[in-house]
Amino acid sequence: SLGKTDSEGNYTLAYTVNENGALISPHQVIITTAVEAFSDETGGCNDREARPEILPAKCNAQTTLTAEVKPGSNTIDFLLKSKE
Repeated sequence: SLGKTDSEGNYTLAYTVNENGALISPHQVIITTAVEAFSDETGGCNDREARPEILPAKCNAQTTLTAEVKPGSNTIDFLLKSKE
């Protein structure tokens, strides 16, 4: 599943392009702020500039985060704290 957070921190997971949700099972969780620039087949590119990762590797590349999705509605939040 994949989720995207809005400017207020709200998110929804998507199981497929047309279906929201996640498989009922334990999951490894990756949280990232990085954005990669890319070119499409027509020579265009995404409308956002590339942005490096600002979160520690334990949240993404070397994730230690997990969550278990159970039947029914689930709210699984991860508290991220600023160093400031």
